[in-house]
Amino acid sequence: MDERIRWLEELAAQEKPKVEAYCKSIVDARMYLIFRLRFIRCYSWAEVAGVLGKGYTEDGVSRMAYNYLAKN
Repeated sequence: MDERIRWLEELAAQEKPKVEAYCKSIVDARMYLIFRLRFIRCYSWAEVAGVLGKGYTEDGVSRMAYNYLAKN
């Protein structure tokens, strides 16, 4: 199990620059923040919504992100 965890950590480290580059390509500041928090910092959707503030929900921010991915 430890070996599998190490392999997954190495794989994640290799993919991180690609994810960061994608995030940097996002022009919309709010969407950029959503992607950075969720996919770089590994916040939960609830935590992302909490950072964005009142009026944002877990379902709402996840829907925003996945809609953005579907369009781009």
